[in-house]
Amino acid sequence: MAAHDVAFAAAEETDADLIVVGEPNRKAVSKSGWIIDSNTDVAVYFRNRSVEVKSIRRIAGCINIELKQCSLYCCYISPNIPMSRYMEYIDAVFDQARNSSKAIVMGDLNSKSVEWGSSYTDRRGIYLTEHIAASNLVILNQGDTPTFVRGEYQSHIDITIATQSTASEVIDWKVLNTETLSDHRHILIETTWKTRCKPKYGQKSIIYQSILKEEIRTSFATENTPSMLFDEYIETVRKINKKCQVRRDADQRLRLYWWNSDIEQKRKECLKMRRQITREAKRRRLSDQDREGINKTYRELKQQLRNLIRRAKIKAWKDLCDELEADIWGDGYKIAMKSYQMETKSNSNNTNISEHSISLEDQEDNTSVGIPNNINASDIDNETCSKLKGDAIGDTLYSESFVLKTLIQFSDLKWSQQVEEDLCFLWDMTIEKDVCKYLFNMSYPSLACSAIIKYKESRFREIVIGILPT
Repeated sequence: MAAHDVAFAAAEETDADLIVVGEPNRKAVSKSGWIIDSNTDVAVYFRNRSVEVKSIRRIAGCINIELKQCSLYCCYISPNIPMSRYMEYIDAVFDQARNSSKAIVMGDLNSKSVEWGSSYTDRRGIYLTEHIAASNLVILNQGDTPTFVRGEYQSHIDITIATQSTASEVIDWKVLNTETLSDHRHILIETTWKTRCKPKYGQKSIIYQSILKEEIRTSFATENTPSMLFDEYIETVRKINKKCQVRRDADQRLRLYWWNSDIEQKRKECLKMRRQITREAKRRRLSDQDREGINKTYRELKQQLRNLIRRAKIKAWKDLCDELEADIWGDGYKIAMKSYQMETKSNSNNTNISEHSISLEDQEDNTSVGIPNNINASDIDNETCSKLKGDAIGDTLYSESFVLKTLIQFSDLKWSQQVEEDLCFLWDMTIEKDVCKYLFNMSYPSLACSAIIKYKESRFREIVIGILPT
């Protein structure tokens, strides 16, 4: 799971449009937003929802995505299958790729050849290079950096192949020098394709709210606000705004929501140790004991990085829950609704890119959220009633935050007596017309259909169907 998290961090840094993963973590890619093959050997994740997808076909070990710019084949071939099955796989993929004027075949093909940087060519490599030559394709691998490193063993088994016309549109192909928490290295492919409908990071500015609040507090604390002229007031606001704006250029792109300086520092330590292992392996000057010592240190650093990521994600989820408690229309509400919409769309047969939208990783580490009790009108006075009205549904005193927190549990259901009681209470609330209208506006019918398909708990299904507004 941590390898996926680090891959997302690398995608954020490089501003990648999509992520292709071979041998993915099954739990991680089971969430909505991932496209997986029939064997879960390959997974694809679109970070940029502006990419136009015409169609998607899935077979064992391969995902064929028809983009506006080219036909993309994301592949994985096990090193353990016999040569006859390997040949059948290569024939099937390249027969399709050969029919496309623009195509890219990429993935862990577990084949060795001097054509893409290996020290020798094996049987698989011979068969694959024959197909490449017969199809007039181009190998994009540079060959100077291994794509697979395990201890002292290095290899070039992750291969990218393209048609002549598509290869001319590839600006760069390179192996990133970053810690991956995996034996495989990250590979970045840059093209000339225009896939964005919004300005890039270097053309946008953002405002950090924490800085904004502090600047407002300090600026107006030192000014005699009541006596300020209008022009002076406007100028002060402009200065505050300028201080809080941060350009999102190539070196200042936003990190993942859980990313922090401790994780960044630990990743640098892992990368430094990995480089030391690589250098010493080439020099062959270390004894077996010293070699085992630095390998052990490297393994410990990687485990520490995994632990840091896990704790950061748990903390970020708890902070999100606390924010939802304070502001039901804040980020918590937006993430919950976005997750439900992605879940619903991914179950449809529509091949629009919204089907493959991003599902936030923080939901894997969620913890149970305390649900506040609703209040009867007879138990409160007029003043309290007035204060609560902002959170009320229509003319009722039922809490919107209670409904939202109950529905949020659909994203990762952990069935318990408390969950059942919350859902039953929500069911009772639907006697009110305003509550039914609120649920309808929240697209509850679509959420219910998605949840019924996803979870098999019979009692849960019964209650969810009973809540449906009529």
